[in-house]
Amino acid sequence: MAALPSNPFKGAMEMGRDSPDRCLIMVPGPTNVPSRVLRAMMKPMISHRGPEFRTLYRGILENLRYLFQTEGEVFVLTASGTGGVECAVSNLVNPGDKVLIPVFGLFSERMREKIARRGGIPVEVKLDYGEAPTADQIEQMLELEKDVKVIAIVYNETSTGVTVRDLPKIGRIAKERGRPFYYDLVAMKSFRERWETPFTPAIPLFYALDEALKIIREEGLEKRFERHRVCSEAFYRAIEALGLEVFPRRDVRSNTVIAFKKPAGVDGAEVRRLMRERYKVVIAGGAGKVRDLIFRIGCMGAVSSPDVIRTVSALER
Repeated sequence: MAALPSNPFKGAMEMGRDSPDRCLIMVPGPTNVPSRVLRAMMKPMISHRGPEFRTLYRGILENLRYLFQTEGEVFVLTASGTGGVECAVSNLVNPGDKVLIPVFGLFSERMREKIARRGGIPVEVKLDYGEAPTADQIEQMLELEKDVKVIAIVYNETSTGVTVRDLPKIGRIAKERGRPFYYDLVAMKSFRERWETPFTPAIPLFYALDEALKIIREEGLEKRFERHRVCSEAFYRAIEALGLEVFPRRDVRSNTVIAFKKPAGVDGAEVRRLMRERYKVVIAGGAGKVRDLIFRIGCMGAVSSPDVIRTVSALER
C-alpha cells in the first residue's frame, strides 16, 4: 500500500478541526471545512445582478467543468444534494415514463420515491444492501423493459459504502440505446449566458464554492483521487486488523464511505458517544435497513493521514 498522504491542507484548517474544542467530523457528510472556505463565506454581500457576481459565477463554472471533466453545460443550484436529485428527476422524467432504477440502499430508495412522486413508473432492479448493480443486470432489464425512457442510478450509495464500479459501462449502454430525454432548463441556460442565475442565490455559498474549487484545482484531480484511495485503503486495512468485518464486498467498496459491521452485542450508539465525548471524533451509524447493523466513516474532502490515525485510534480504544 502507498504511504499515507500528509495533510495537503496544513495551515488551512486552523479555524476548523485543529481546534482542541472541536470534534473531528468523520461522517459521510458534512465534512471538515478548510478555513479558507469558512473565511470566503464572510466576504461582504454583493448583488447577484452586478458585475462582481458575474465574474464570480464565470470562474465557478470554469472550475466546475474542470472538476467534472466536461465541456458540456454546467448549472449551479443553491440546494442540497437532495435538491439536485429533485431537479434531475423533474427535468428527465415525465408522468408515465418508465424509469429503470437499481435499489440497493436508502438513497436509491429515496430516488425511487422521487420518481414515483413525479409521476414516473419505477422499474426496479432489486439488490441486497451492500451489493451494487452491474452492467449485465442493467442490460438484461432493458431487454425485458424495452420502453424504459430513463436510467437512474445512485453512483455512491452512502448508506452502505457501495460504489457502482460499472457506471462507465452502464453509461455506454444508455448512450447506445439512445433514450430520449426531456430537458426544461431554458431559464437556467438563458440566465447562464449572461453569467447570472434565474433567482436570488445564496451568495455566501457561491463564495464558498469558488474557494473550494480553487483548493481542488491547486491540489489537482489525480492527486486528490489518489489521496482518497490511499486513505480509504488504510481505513479498510485498519478495520480488518481490529478484527472487524467490512460491510461491502471488496470490488464495490467506496473510497469515500467506509462501512463496517457492528459486532454482535455491541451498543453502536454508545460506541459513537464515547468516541465523540472522550476522543472528539464523530463517526456515523448505519442508515435505512442497516441503521443498527453497521458503522460508517466518511473519507471525504480534506481527509489525510492525521484524520485516519486519529479516527482508528479512537475506534480501537
